Amino acid sequence: ITSGGFSPTLGHPIAMGYLDKSYLEPGTEIEVEVRNKRLPAKVASMPFVPHRYYRGK
Repeated sequence: ITSGGFSPTLGHPIAMGYLDKSYLEPGTEIEVEVRNKRLPAKVASMPFVPHRYYRGK
C-alpha cells in the first residue's frame, strides 16, 4: 500500500498500492498488511467514485 485512508463518500477505507499483474482484475480478493496486521481487501477500478462535478471552461 502506498497510500490510504477513510472515504466518507463510500463509508469504508480505501487504499492504493502496487500489485502483481495476476491480481489486477477488479473484484479480485487479496490481503493487505496494515500496521503489521493482515486485512481482507478487494481490487477496484479507478476512480473509486465517479466524478460528477462541473468543470468550467
